Amino acid sequence: MYALKNLGLQNRCLLSKWLWRFGNEGQALWKDAIVSKYGQTDSWTSNTVTSTYGVSVWRSIRNLWPKLARNICYKVVEGTRILFWKDKWIGQNSLMEDFADLYSFCDNPGASIAEMWSQQGWNITLRRLLKDWEVDRVANLLQRLEDFPGLNTNPDAIRWKHNRDGEFSVGRMYKRDLATHPGGIFGPWKQIWKSNTPTKIKCFTCLIGQQYAQAPPKDLE
Repeated sequence: MYALKNLGLQNRCLLSKWLWRFGNEGQALWKDAIVSKYGQTDSWTSNTVTSTYGVSVWRSIRNLWPKLARNICYKVVEGTRILFWKDKWIGQNSLMEDFADLYSFCDNPGASIAEMWSQQGWNITLRRLLKDWEVDRVANLLQRLEDFPGLNTNPDAIRWKHNRDGEFSVGRMYKRDLATHPGGIFGPWKQIWKSNTPTKIKCFTCLIGQQYAQAPPKDLE
C-alpha cells in the first residue's frame, strides 16, 4: 500500500530541525543574523517574533519552540546556559516546580548552574531565615543534588528525549507526530482501503497519490 506524507506535518518537523541547530550549534553567521534582528534572552532560542506584518520565515520556525522544548532535556557540562531553578536538568521537573516554596524566596531565581556551583558545593542563598519545616525542604533539595558530578569547560547542550543518542531526527519526529495525528499512520488511505470501493479504483487512487509524495521516511536527518 502506498501512503501519502502529511506535507504540513513534515514541514513542521523540518523547521524544528532549525530550532535544534540554533540551540546546539556554536557561532554561526545565520544565528548571529537572527539574534541581531530579534534578540535573545533565552539560552537556547531567539526571542519570540512579535511583528505581524510581512512574511517572516523565522517567525514560523520560532513558533514551534514550545513543542520542541517539551521534548528535550539538558546535558549539563559547563553549566552556563542552563538555569538552576527553571530548566529541567535534574529529574522530570524543574527545581522551580518541585521546590516552589523555596523558589518563592530564593535570592537568585534566574541563576545558571555555573553561578550556583563551586568546588565547595552548591551556593543556595535565600532572602530570609528558614522556618522549621523549611529546613527539611532544603535537605530534600540537597539530596536531589547530591549526585551532581560537577562542571567542566565543554559547552552545554540540549538532547532530544526520543532518540537514544539524544540527537534530533526529523524522521523520528514525523513518525511520532503522525501516530497521534488524526487519521493515524495511513491517513485517508486507510479509510479508502477499508471502503467498499472496487479494488481497481483503490489502486488508481493510491497511484495518483504516489505522484505527489513518497513513502513515510525512514530517517530524514
